[in-house]
Amino acid sequence: DSMTGHLAKCAYYLQNGSMNRMQGTTWTIDFYPNSLPTLQLFFYHLFGEMGFKFIHFLSYWIVLVASYKISLHICQSKKAAIFILFITSLLPTALIQATTTETDIVFSAYLCILIVYLLKFLKKPSIFYLSFIGLITTVWISHKVTFILAGPSIAVLVLFVLWKRRAFFNVKNIGVALLVFALGFGVFVLPAGYV
Repeated sequence: DSMTGHLAKCAYYLQNGSMNRMQGTTWTIDFYPNSLPTLQLFFYHLFGEMGFKFIHFLSYWIVLVASYKISLHICQSKKAAIFILFITSLLPTALIQATTTETDIVFSAYLCILIVYLLKFLKKPSIFYLSFIGLITTVWISHKVTFILAGPSIAVLVLFVLWKRRAFFNVKNIGVALLVFALGFGVFVLPAGYV
């Protein structure tokens, strides 16, 4: 999807000076949202040609730090968390995704941030964490339609966390969380064109 979709869109945008929709010959050009090409072009303008890969490299490091934080929360051992960080850093898929223009590593980074903040909310409930969970969920959904595949397992985790912290919820907190989610849905998900 990167070589036939995202990079083709970037080339089109650079040649025509426009971020308008383009008609293509593959489903990645026609149906993928412009979120990743927009990020790639932003970093291209900052760093030149290497900027196309910057978001992937950054996502790789986000996944590593998040894997450390998640394992630290789960097993409560710094040694185990560092071991998990090293194992994650050497996964061939993660290394390849970080050095190419594939989108799955970016998708994984959004998902890792979501899980880290779910665990933070589980540990210490706050309206900030709840709002950030709603916001990052909408960014994650808008990035790639394959969120549907990971959605059920994340939904189980979300329901567990919400059930464990059900005493935190009152009308005000639920209203703020729904408002942030609705704003994120309007800003990120609807323009992506999946809904």
